[in-house]
Amino acid sequence: MLSEPELIAIIERSFFMMPMVPNRMMATDLPGVTGRYCGIPHPFANTVGLSTLSEDEVEAAIAATVSFFAERNLAFSWITGPISLPESLPAKLTAAGLVPGVEMAGLVLRDITALFPHDPAVRVREVGPEASADIAQVASLGFGFPKALGEIIVEAYNMPGKARIRNYLAYAPGSETPGSFASTMYIPDTSVVLLAGAATLPEARGQGLYSALVARRLQDAVADGKTTAIIQAVRTTSAPILMKRGFEEVCGLTMWIGGMPQGEAAPDIHA
Repeated sequence: MLSEPELIAIIERSFFMMPMVPNRMMATDLPGVTGRYCGIPHPFANTVGLSTLSEDEVEAAIAATVSFFAERNLAFSWITGPISLPESLPAKLTAAGLVPGVEMAGLVLRDITALFPHDPAVRVREVGPEASADIAQVASLGFGFPKALGEIIVEAYNMPGKARIRNYLAYAPGSETPGSFASTMYIPDTSVVLLAGAATLPEARGQGLYSALVARRLQDAVADGKTTAIIQAVRTTSAPILMKRGFEEVCGLTMWIGGMPQGEAAPDIHA
């Protein structure tokens, strides 16, 4: 069984386990950080994190990152968490003009065999590449993303990679149109499942779709021999739901926003 520090490290590292998409989503190759970019001018399309920087390196690395995205006219995000170095990183990001955006809780469910309360009338089905258009539509509208970003996310989730990824759609009772999507990622060489991307259409919220997707993903993970679930849960949306039902917080994570056009507010995640 993994220790709490090991789980915390996986929570932060799993942000960057999504497969790259050739010529669509690419690695940044910046000093001291892991990152990806895809050419869409939205901060959630272009992300860095997992910094391994020393105090002597951090300011130059931040400057290089800001310059990289500025040269491409791209807004970007920088994720910080418990394993990000150095400890002064948040203050250095602030000094460089980045602003705190989405606040997340790193949550763990240590016993995924327990029944997760949900409405059985909500229909959930696992889907493959044939449902890419439906997932992209729900992702873009549910997250508030550009449609092109939703399409790239789906393409990445369907790419072959070391980690197995499973995708699901959920339907409100009586509806034939998907109202929510979610994914899981099996962390390689562990018994841990990441409850990955999940979004619900604005008109489908409050109907139990998210809880049904959590329940189904946990059930399938148990069948596949997984024992522990983790998630980076947005504090204003999914985190309260999950913490009422057995998930516990083990760390905090912040998505810092940089490169936004002057006068334009940083976007939020509407999951």
